[in-house]
Amino acid sequence: MTWACIVLAGGTAPEDLKNKMGTPHRALATFGGRTCLDWVLDAVLASNFHEIAVAGDEAVLAHPDPRAGHWVNAGKGAVDSARSAFEKVQADGYVVFPVDTPLVQAKDFVWFREEVERRHFGAGPFFATGVCKASLFREKFPGTPATAIKMGGEGVLTGGLYATNREGFELAENLLREFRALRKSPFKMVKRLGLGNLLAYATGRLDHARVERVASDLLGGPTWVIPGASPESCMDFDNVAEYGALKRIMG
Repeated sequence: MTWACIVLAGGTAPEDLKNKMGTPHRALATFGGRTCLDWVLDAVLASNFHEIAVAGDEAVLAHPDPRAGHWVNAGKGAVDSARSAFEKVQADGYVVFPVDTPLVQAKDFVWFREEVERRHFGAGPFFATGVCKASLFREKFPGTPATAIKMGGEGVLTGGLYATNREGFELAENLLREFRALRKSPFKMVKRLGLGNLLAYATGRLDHARVERVASDLLGGPTWVIPGASPESCMDFDNVAEYGALKRIMG
């Protein structure tokens, strides 16, 4: 199975985060003397993807890293950016990854692809995401802000690891836009899945199998919520507190 990686490096940060970063672009925020995009590309390149595409704004595209094969203009949002990148790369499966996760390592991508391949047989659309136990994340990064989803009696974090194929993306593009907007609001996300699932979530009865079943019905193809993602692959930054936590870790 061949794999491409699409790095989403577009979008601008809120005003307070811009001021802290010294740039409006998360991709160009520096940690340990290197940009966020540099760190992510290191991990992507070391994990042997068949093709790589980076979707970024003008400031990001002004200095393209020759190590990545394709550079495309970012759209208005993550799904629009992914759509632009899909038109440039060809593979059996695609990992779509946000640029604001600079601690990700090559082994995270290798693990995720292997887990998807263990589940995917034959043709047809598929969808996958990796999740990390909230307790493991907090143990690794104590004091770091994190919003967990209750699943199977414990909290989990959705990180940056998402996978699909071309058929899956085209089938679920509009719904993916909606869920991307709800990513940081677990309650609204579960509410979108229906009253029964909202009640199950509120009472701690929303288990792993039910999440996969409901997501598969919504998206129109088999959907896997894969446990075992690393805390590093879930350590992104959307606000000043999360950015500060990464700066303390990386410098």
